[in-house]
Order: sequence, then C-alpha cells, then structure tokens
Amino acid sequence: MSRLGCCAVLWAASAVSWGGTPAAIMEMPGLWAEFAAGPVARVTGNFSHADLNRDGQPELILERSVWIRERGPGWSRTIPLPEEFSGGFYDVDREGILWLMSRDGLKGWRLEDSGDRWEPLGLFPLEKATAEKGKEPENRPGRRRFLHDIDEDGWDDAVVITPRGAYWHRRTKEDFRREGALLISFPPPRLIYGTPGTLWPPEQRALAFPTRRLSCEISIAAGVITLVSGEPMGDRMFWTVRQQALTGAAGRDPASGVDPLQQLDVPGDAVPVWLDRGSPAPGFARFKRETDSPDGRGDPVAVCEVWAPGQGTPQVFRRPAPPGTALCPPLADVDGDGLMDVALLTAGMPRRGPREQAQEFLTGSRLQLDAAVWLGRNGGYASQPSWKGSLDIQLDAPPVRQPQLLQRAARKPLASLIGDFNGDGQADLMVRDRLDRVSIYACGAGGISGQPLFTLAVAADEAAIPADVNGDGRADVICMPESGTRPTRVALTEGDNP
Repeated sequence: MSRLGCCAVLWAASAVSWGGTPAAIMEMPGLWAEFAAGPVARVTGNFSHADLNRDGQPELILERSVWIRERGPGWSRTIPLPEEFSGGFYDVDREGILWLMSRDGLKGWRLEDSGDRWEPLGLFPLEKATAEKGKEPENRPGRRRFLHDIDEDGWDDAVVITPRGAYWHRRTKEDFRREGALLISFPPPRLIYGTPGTLWPPEQRALAFPTRRLSCEISIAAGVITLVSGEPMGDRMFWTVRQQALTGAAGRDPASGVDPLQQLDVPGDAVPVWLDRGSPAPGFARFKRETDSPDGRGDPVAVCEVWAPGQGTPQVFRRPAPPGTALCPPLADVDGDGLMDVALLTAGMPRRGPREQAQEFLTGSRLQLDAAVWLGRNGGYASQPSWKGSLDIQLDAPPVRQPQLLQRAARKPLASLIGDFNGDGQADLMVRDRLDRVSIYACGAGGISGQPLFTLAVAADEAAIPADVNGDGRADVICMPESGTRPTRVALTEGDNP
C-alpha cells in the first residue's frame, strides 16, 4: 500500500437504526475510498491497518497520521507519521515496525510504548542496481517494494521489483543484506498490457508493475512467486503464467527462466482474476452490457464471462440489465468459501408491457434491484442461479423528471455485495434504497434476508461505500461527500450493532 490520511472525530447516535440501537459515527477528514474498476467487486482507498503499539489492536494508517485503536470500535487519539514520510512506499513488519522503503533503502521507526513518539531505527541502504535509481518515477502506479519472509526464518525480508526482476534482500536481526538475490527474472520487455493490478487477494502482498516497457503482476505467497504477463495480439491478449518455488532461492539461478505454468489466448478486455485462492494459477473474466439479439436491437443484458484456469472457453452468465444505470462488478466471494461467485446486480424500472412501462416513466416512484447469484464450486458454476432476489429502490421523483437518485444510478452502482457486516463470514448486500438512506441486508449462500440488518441515513450528495475501516473484520460504511466541502464520515459496526 502506498502512503495514507485522516483527522477529527464526531460521535453521533441518531443516523443509524439497528433495532433502535445508536451507533458511532466518526468524522475522518482526508479519508477516501471508492469502488474499484474491473470485474471484481472490491473497494480501494487511502488507508491500511497494522498493530504498531503491539497491543493486539490494529491501528489505522493514513497519509499523514496514525489513529491509535482503543478497546471498542473507535480510536483514542492520533499521532503524526514521521516527518520523512513524504514519498515512497511503506510497509509494517510482524514486530510492528514501520518501514519507509525508498530508492535509497529502508528506514524504520518503532512506536514507543507510550504511543506518543517514534523511535528511529536508522537507514539500511540497498545496492543501487536494485534500488531502481534513475529508472522510473515514484508516482507511477504499482507497488514495487514490500516486506515478506522469503526464507521463513521469522524475519520479514525486503522484496524490490525492478524492470529486470524481483530481488530479495535477506534480513537478519541486525540489518538487511545490501546486495539483492534475484528471485525471478521478468520476460522480455516487449510484453505490455494496460490493465491495472487488481489480481491478487489482499493478504498475498498484491503488486502490479506497470512501466514504459513492461507491465506484469507478481504475487509472493505460500512459498511460491507467481508472475502473470500479457502480450497483445490484435484484439486479443496472450497471457502467460509462471510460478516458481521460493525454497532455496539463494542457491539457484532464476535468470535461466521458468517454464510457463499456463498460457491462454483470451479477448483483449478480459483480465486475470484469482477465482480460487487455492489454485496455482488465475482464471480470467470480463464484464459488459450488450443486447440479446445479434443485430443490436434487442433488450440490453449484463454479461459476465469467466474462464477457469487453463480453460480456453468461458462460462457465460446473462441477466436483463435496463439501460441508464451503472452495472455492479459481478465477481465476489458471497458465501465466504474462498471461491469467487458470480453475482449480477441490476437496477431499473420494473419490467412490464409498453403501456405500463410508459406510465411508470411518467408517474412511477421506484426502481427494482434484481440479484442473481451463481455460487462457485470446485467444478465450476451451475447453469442456473443458486438464488435470486429483488428489492425496491424509492426514487425522489418520477423518472421523467430525472430525480437525483436516478442520476446517481447512472454514474455509480446503487448496490454492492462486498462487506461482511454481521461477522458470519459471508458478504452482505448494501443498497442505496432511498436518496437519503442505505440499507444493509444479511446475505450469503441462502439468499437475501427479509429485513435489513440496519439502515443508515446519508446526505443526498454522499457516496456510501462498504469497507472495514477500524480493522475488526466487519465492514463499516464510509460516507463521502462528492462535493468535497465536508469531511468524510464513517459509521462503525461492532458486534450486533453499528
């Protein structure tokens, strides 16, 4: 994660209803989050978590500050990050030491037991060849330096990505090895693709490395390093997956090359997706809206195509998708089993005959959210949805008058199946069912609950985004004013209450 930001606090009780129980609402200026692009339903933002004071509670790290977690859902105080945090990447090791990872090397700080000051640990330089001096500007997208225990000796080592390959700087109790050992060399620099790095599960130290010459994705996890790269071929993309065990990394020559684990030719807009966290290779997916007739004059439908690892033919999922509303990314682990499920969420005016449809457009006051979910299994997906459901969305005016909620629906999805709000390990449905409200419904393998877990009042200009802000494993609701004139608010959840 790159650097991160935050500020003041406000407690309120009337904005959330969960069986009448009040909730904690915190103002957090500088915090931001948004739904990521691509076929996978996920949220990206400028915050991360780490237990810096070693009390078992994760702190919240933002661009300029650290929020110290207290017992309960919120934070007790904030402290500024060390002044040197003006650029580069940072990471936190298993001892809670904060490391700034720049071209010059690694510089560490330990938060003192009082939680009020940082203890500097000094600079550990890396050799210039692997420190990327003069190679690429720091503001280019992609994460190129992070910590990972390569040799499994209990110490987090430094991994540095350069256009040549991935380098390992072994750590001992005293310092980091200045010279880097090459873990895996990159393919020839003629390989280019424009997809940002969204492939890996968060705990796998996700990394994308786009440069002017080369773009690929790397994951280091479970004792292996995996490299995924694509080469354009007209309107298609030829993907290659290479994987190499990290055991004995210092005793071999990775520059000699690694035989491909998988090679696949897919449409150019299909992207790699980790469909099964236990699989040695990713699958691919793409998501689009098209009509249900070859001549383009039929009814619009949402289409998700999924290629299982090593499979050249996709499984195709379709649902009616009324025009004028944004589509929700369809891939999410709905039932929490580690396999990606296909969840098509579409919103629009209820489907009726032409006369009723015209009347609904002139005088109607609602949209209908339809959900269809195909649960992933080791053998793939069933031909029919595992479950379906629908909910009403109340508009603030008839569609002919272009109500605010309909305008919002044209820009961003009104629903998501991402966050686990009740702690059962399954994704819950959050829907903007009124201009001034979001509702959260328990969800999972059995479908949508009949009544919401809770509702949250939001301002008309606020975007509502599910994300675990305090690091307790439960999704919270981030309310971001689109005007930028007010600070971001966060509704925290804990136990059975928001």
